[in-house]
Amino acid sequence: MAGWIEGQGFQPYVTDVGRLAVDWLRRTPEAASFLDLDLDCHGEAVWRVVRPIADARVGRRLALMAERRPKDLWMSALEDGVATVLPLPAERDVVLVALRLVTRE
Repeated sequence: MAGWIEGQGFQPYVTDVGRLAVDWLRRTPEAASFLDLDLDCHGEAVWRVVRPIADARVGRRLALMAERRPKDLWMSALEDGVATVLPLPAERDVVLVALRLVTRE
């Protein structure tokens, strides 16, 4: 997927380590981000760490992705300002729409 995203004109930072992903979010709040809640730990644990930094700067440029569908977690994320939530596996057209959402000014 990273290669395809690059082909759309974006420069992705990719990691499969939750701690590194959260550190990156903290360092680059202006970046459009996709965060897979099923990295190397359970999605709710990842969200507990990300939620405090999902403010107006990060949240509106953040798309959460998850294989599981914990509806209450997704609704909480949306209420807290996350731009969108995508079920995995996500089709390319859906990812493209989400990219547009998180990169609009």
